[in-house]
Amino acid sequence: MNTQITNAGKKLAALRKRIKKNCVVCDRVIIALKQAKYCSNRCRQRAKYQRLKSIKKESHFS
Repeated sequence: MNTQITNAGKKLAALRKRIKKNCVVCDRVIIALKQAKYCSNRCRQRAKYQRLKSIKKESHFS
């Protein structure tokens, strides 16, 4: 394995800007990349469950 390539990747990753924001599910404060929405896999799965539940509910009434 080429350690020079690995070190370059680590340096680039360290430069990525992190911001303080709130999880959209539980409202916990997180420090994450700009595109992050959730604080954990648990919150991500909970949001998915809610989305699917609402889609199923809408299609049932149509």
